[in-house]
Amino acid sequence: MASPGKGMKQQLKAPESSGLDQRFLTPVFRQYERIKRQYADCIVLFRLGDFYECFGEDAKVVSEVLGLVLTSREAKKGHRVPMCGIPYHALDRYLPKLLEHGFRVAICEQTEDPKQAKGLVRREVVRVVTKGTVVEENMLDERANNYLAAIAKVGESIGLSWADLSTGEFYCEQFDPPRAEEGLLDELTRLMPAELLWPKEWENPSLRKRVSELCGVIGDLDLAPGELLDPKAELCDHFGVKDLSGFGCENLPAAQAAAARVLHYLKRTQMGRVSHIRSLKTKFPGEHMILDQTTLRNLEVVRSMRGDGRYGTLLWALDGTRTPMGSRLLQKWLCMPLLDIKRIEERLDAVEELYHDPMMRGEVREALRGMPDLERLMGRVGTGSAHARHLAMIREALGRVPRIAAALEGAQSKKLREIRGRLGQGREVFDLLRRAISDDPPAGVREQGIIREGYSQELDELRRKAKEAKEWIASLEERERRRTGIKSLKVGYNQVIGYYIEVTKPNLHLVPPD
Repeated sequence: MASPGKGMKQQLKAPESSGLDQRFLTPVFRQYERIKRQYADCIVLFRLGDFYECFGEDAKVVSEVLGLVLTSREAKKGHRVPMCGIPYHALDRYLPKLLEHGFRVAICEQTEDPKQAKGLVRREVVRVVTKGTVVEENMLDERANNYLAAIAKVGESIGLSWADLSTGEFYCEQFDPPRAEEGLLDELTRLMPAELLWPKEWENPSLRKRVSELCGVIGDLDLAPGELLDPKAELCDHFGVKDLSGFGCENLPAAQAAAARVLHYLKRTQMGRVSHIRSLKTKFPGEHMILDQTTLRNLEVVRSMRGDGRYGTLLWALDGTRTPMGSRLLQKWLCMPLLDIKRIEERLDAVEELYHDPMMRGEVREALRGMPDLERLMGRVGTGSAHARHLAMIREALGRVPRIAAALEGAQSKKLREIRGRLGQGREVFDLLRRAISDDPPAGVREQGIIREGYSQELDELRRKAKEAKEWIASLEERERRRTGIKSLKVGYNQVIGYYIEVTKPNLHLVPPD
């Protein structure tokens, strides 16, 4: 299968079949085949020990895209299966290449300890990764959002919804005739989503082609019969509300349909772990100045006409923010200039106060220097991919909040007072993390030293017993050598029989009856 070039826009599908001969499958291959059938549109990375393996047709594609050697593994005597793999610790290095080529990737993990497994180790897909659902820091531009977008067509209206899984932001908008298509294209120019879901039932090749030029990749959203028949109910169920009036889209069916598609796709790829998406913001015409494709391009607001970078753009010239969160917010403000005079005046009053008070401004900027990216850290928590070091970074970020609040103590402008009023939130979380997580926790969840000593009496007692047991085992070898006179005696351990005493054959006559 030939790999597409870097300019590829269409979402690529993995081979729908593994190509494995069912007559020659061992239990582990049957397990792989079952999972591959469930995720037929994905490349399946199947965890085997310290490697993620691909088999059959997937292996042929992955070996070509990643430049890996295609090997084979014997399924039954005389029958070999194409195979290639990557070390589990190198996933972050290879995964971006598969996503860049437009593939969806299903990560299949061992969901039980192989040491405790009776027979075949249980494996399940824990996450499907696509260009629009990335949360890993090394795959994201920290100063730009990574949007997943979806389009829906209801009557003559077009709905658009977009979300950044890494930050929890979630938006929707509806475009009505006669400028429905133009409005959609203008919004997509501003958003430049990493991935867009096109409604498979809508045949509009010319618009789809224009849309594809504004997205990272574009793919169809395949819905099973009966799925998303009631978009409003889907959204209400997620947010725990009776209607959508509080979100502003109660009477916008196309916007609801698009938002439901985004939410459905995120839940499907993240196995339901999207609890950090807690609100939906509806964008209305008239709230912001419309900057169309030509204006954004000619004024070089966020992208240079000389390339895709931001060097030389208005954003580049203005961005003196201290944090990635601030940089992403500034980009939104530049692409969506306010039209409401009151809101404009409130924002300018805050800027003016900080400009004329260098001490306040300096204290705020110093408090924000090196601030962890709290938005994306909470995205990690919401998708279940956070480890102890992420929690430690959340603790660090929340620990800076009192300094920012103190710096804004004497603020007079309405906007700064509102910001200061919200800074008291999160204190309970900070106190919990300070008490529970050690100062320098390990990255792995199976490693020791995550929980601070003194937080849990039960855990401290187990640690004490484990330490004493290790010391007792260590001293046992020396005691038995002295007692028996066997200098080569050793105390060992294996997973089958546990601890044992090893004595060489010439010394068997020295072993006492007890």
